[in-house]
Amino acid sequence: MTEEVKKLNSKQFDLIKNEFGLDREEVLSLDMSDLEDLYDKICDIEVEEAEKNVYPLNERGEIAADIVTILGDYYRKQVEDFEDDDEEE
Repeated sequence: MTEEVKKLNSKQFDLIKNEFGLDREEVLSLDMSDLEDLYDKICDIEVEEAEKNVYPLNERGEIAADIVTILGDYYRKQVEDFEDDDEEE
């Protein structure tokens, strides 16, 4: 997931810093378990903002949603790799 984290922009890192107190270098140094926890917390922000039923999402929700999409690519790739492995068997 580290490669996906490197794709985040400064606005996205600002949200992470404001919400969790982690700067870019700290986020990049997190181990996989901590990155997954951070991803879950950012998902919670997106859901929290979506539950307000205000569309479009406010800036906090939009930025969180963008981060979830970028980091979610890691999980999408994992599923695709798993499915590819199943097809080969």
